[in-house]
Amino acid sequence: MKRGSINFLIVRQKRRNVYVSFEKIQKLNLFISGDIKLNLYNIIKVPRTNLILNLDNIRFIDSAGFKMLHFIARVSRIYGSCFNLTNVSDELMELIELYRKFNMLENINIEKCSMNKQAVA
Repeated sequence: MKRGSINFLIVRQKRRNVYVSFEKIQKLNLFISGDIKLNLYNIIKVPRTNLILNLDNIRFIDSAGFKMLHFIARVSRIYGSCFNLTNVSDELMELIELYRKFNMLENINIEKCSMNKQAVA
């Protein structure tokens, strides 16, 4: 996936597990959420896919970013797939809990601990 001329979405697949992470991105915002949504949709629409989104470098998510995550979570259920967030910082966890409190974000599996780096190699 390109942002200008820079690739910033890293996708690795191992069987039905698809690991997605970001390079040189610290925010999921209006400027990039549309492109990310399209790419994640193309992954999650394959039935029984396990999409693991690594938020290790992400420090902020705006409303467009949360709408994108909400959309991917809903689509994952439609196709019988799973959508998981991993490496969520404490700051992002606070934002996620705030969105959940007001029912603005579907239930998404979240792991705060580090993802097994060997699994994505």
